[in-house]
Amino acid sequence: YLSKPNFVQEACLSETQDYRCLKWLARFHALGYRLKHAGFDGMGLWALGGHTSLRVRPTGEEKKLPKTYSQWRLAFGADAEFTPPAGAVGKRLAAVAQDIDNWLAAAPRTLIHGDLKGGNIFMRKHDAYVIDWQWCGWGCGLHDVVYFFATTAADDFVKDFDDALWLYHYALVEELEPELRAAAPWPYPETRRLFMLAALDYVRWCFAYRLVDETPRAYKRRAAAE
Repeated sequence: YLSKPNFVQEACLSETQDYRCLKWLARFHALGYRLKHAGFDGMGLWALGGHTSLRVRPTGEEKKLPKTYSQWRLAFGADAEFTPPAGAVGKRLAAVAQDIDNWLAAAPRTLIHGDLKGGNIFMRKHDAYVIDWQWCGWGCGLHDVVYFFATTAADDFVKDFDDALWLYHYALVEELEPELRAAAPWPYPETRRLFMLAALDYVRWCFAYRLVDETPRAYKRRAAAE
């Protein structure tokens, strides 16, 4: 059903397609808020959606951050095209990981997809159709936004992330019914704060798990294969 020519998976999304994906995400998150407001906040889904949040990771994984970050930084430090970030980042992320997890856990809950990346998105003209719902559950919607920005959206689209984030926030508020919109639990400054926390949470997951043992050679080998 999702095969060409009606549906395609793009190697790189256009700015319009990035925007359409954010619109899709806003509609989906609005549905989640609507369901939770109506009392449907279980439905057999994960109590916490996604696979990157600290509380669904192996116990103590964040304590490995200083070591794994240092190894990653060392592996990339000799690459002429790479400027290593500060050496203390791993230790600083480990120190605040639990606080960040708690702050995100206290945010308004909605349905999240949990794995919103290019491999799970099909485009039909400019509209997005999403598959792979195994991580779908309840959580802070900004987890999905950060995951999409980090894995799929074009660099130019997220370079000034405030513009892209505002587009998502505006589309989300517009999707809500008047009574939910009047409650306004998501003013833009709070949305931005949660986005920054979710971004730190994602970086913690990357350096504690996803990027462990990565090297410039491995990246270049995969890029050549693709």
